[in-house]
Amino acid sequence: TDRLVGFAVVNPLHDDAAEDLERAAELPGIRALKMVPTGWYPYDDCAHRVYEVAARLDLPILFHSGIFIDGRSGRFCRPSFYEAVRDYPGLRVTLAHLGWPWCDEANAVGVIDRINGIDPAESQFRFDISFGPPPIYREDVFRKAIDVIGPRSIQFGSDRFLPCEGSHIRAAIDEVMDIFDRLEVSVSDRKTIMSYTASEWLRLDQSAEDSPAS
Repeated sequence: TDRLVGFAVVNPLHDDAAEDLERAAELPGIRALKMVPTGWYPYDDCAHRVYEVAARLDLPILFHSGIFIDGRSGRFCRPSFYEAVRDYPGLRVTLAHLGWPWCDEANAVGVIDRINGIDPAESQFRFDISFGPPPIYREDVFRKAIDVIGPRSIQFGSDRFLPCEGSHIRAAIDEVMDIFDRLEVSVSDRKTIMSYTASEWLRLDQSAEDSPAS
């Protein structure tokens, strides 16, 4: 259980969402917030009330971004909509699935900090590489993300529903490693993507040897 990290989940459409997050943050093991825009946009006032609390409590937010596989509309989840969180400097967010099918838009959101010379450790936006893109797209999507926003802005995500067999998680890791092999991603960059960036994002303890090369 020392390797499990708790995420609160709140729906900003509920009147008490901000208060719900306050209460959830007091529970043991809660280190972050998960938000899934369905029926609300990331720039809506109701979402801003939750961002304000998350920023004050130093809770990072993992957002679903891109389409849904269950038929729900993805129109609320375009990557550029999440730029609303820039109203809260210091609030750390990760966009899941690299926003597929709007991966180029996600890279554009992330590269703004690179253009402005902001160190990746201080950037607001991270992006997880859990498999939104179908297999035929994945190598190209990964290559662009690594080249445009860089390994320190990319996080591994298994995109598996728990509980599940350990073999399912292993399969997710193996799929990523196979793509890294084809892209000739360095050992250091692999370690950064697969563990360091998420640990840093969650403020977990890390040894000096886990830090990416400068």
